Amino acid sequence: MPDRRNGEHHRVVVRTASPLIELSIFRIRPFPVENLVLGVSMLVFVPVFFKAVATIVAFVGLRPGLQQEAEATEAEEALA
Repeated sequence: MPDRRNGEHHRVVVRTASPLIELSIFRIRPFPVENLVLGVSMLVFVPVFFKAVATIVAFVGLRPGLQQEAEATEAEEALA
């Protein structure tokens, strides 16, 4: 197992014929900027998506007559 404290891990990965991730991608200048933009967009998107899904679930779960529909379905299943 390579020792990660002194950079041994990096040297092993760089010399490996097919590493799990190509470390040279981190040298590309736009890469950190793209990650920052993606991170900020996810910080905005995830809460909005969560609120939209929670609103739909609440609308479906709390609509009027849902309890009566559930009871009618249970009664039909009991008769069958």
